[in-house]
Amino acid sequence: MTHITESSMTFGPLRREHLFHVEESEGYSMLREKGLKTVEFIYYNPESLKLIFLEAKTSFSNPDSGSSKNFEANIDEIVEKFSDALDLYLHQLIHKKTDNLFNTIDYNSVEIRFFLVVKTAKRDWIRNIHDALNVRLQKLSKIKHLWKPRLNVFNEESARKWKLLQDSGDSFWQ
Repeated sequence: MTHITESSMTFGPLRREHLFHVEESEGYSMLREKGLKTVEFIYYNPESLKLIFLEAKTSFSNPDSGSSKNFEANIDEIVEKFSDALDLYLHQLIHKKTDNLFNTIDYNSVEIRFFLVVKTAKRDWIRNIHDALNVRLQKLSKIKHLWKPRLNVFNEESARKWKLLQDSGDSFWQ
């Protein structure tokens, strides 16, 4: 078991064999300097058949502030991270650079989930962030038509309720 700390939040416990820590992968280290952005990690739960791409942020622009420029920039950044992470993951699979568990997944049966956890987001911001991200993700044809991921947006409080974070009871990841 392991834990991953990002944006002042500790996720886990995570089974190492179910974890693809993207930022530590060979593919990411080679492509990062070419502008590739990615999520913190990808986690496969064989019991629920979910492949989860998790991005963590400390803060996010207030969607209701009237300054949509910063909010839109945050949305663009997250969409790019989810899209690039999916591309990198597929690249790693094709080139057999993932652990055996990931090479045996039946991708016809798996549900892809994009999780965004924003530590300081207010509860009433979550829906606006979710809706804006969902609209933008649906515009990417490869995502909309091929993968059909579901999106979840959390703040620290809701991440604890879902048991994504360490010390929040029985772990979501198990």
